[in-house]
Amino acid sequence: MKKNCVSSFEPVLSYFYNTYIGDLKPNGKSRKGRYTIESWNVHERVLSKRPRTKNNVENWHEKVNNKASKNLTLYKLVELLRGEQSKVEIELVKLNMGESNKRKKKQEKKDERLFLLCSNSKKEDISEFLNNISLNFELDKVQIKYTEEDNN
Repeated sequence: MKKNCVSSFEPVLSYFYNTYIGDLKPNGKSRKGRYTIESWNVHERVLSKRPRTKNNVENWHEKVNNKASKNLTLYKLVELLRGEQSKVEIELVKLNMGESNKRKKKQEKKDERLFLLCSNSKKEDISEFLNNISLNFELDKVQIKYTEEDNN
């Protein structure tokens, strides 16, 4: 794949390889990737139109932390969690009714483009598919870390 990729995609490929797949060294020693394939492959999630990230969980956690004061008592914690439980139950009813969460238009458009790319992709066109996927992400927002050794 590295031999066939366009030069603009090489930094992404290098980052992906080192972070997710692992580092295969000529001496036979290898380093596993940070995450297992099952944990990072979101192709099926895109096709079933489920979230690709856990941002919603992180947002919820931040909101709960902001509501909790430094002098949080057990009673206040229980009340806070009861209130959150009620909100979650209401959100579940809305989701079961077919109502979707509010999202930014930009994110909705990006998700739709990724859905179309994934649903129309063919295994034999993997280089073209990856190139098209890469066009949906801004490279300056991806932090790419690699060393001189990684280039060899």
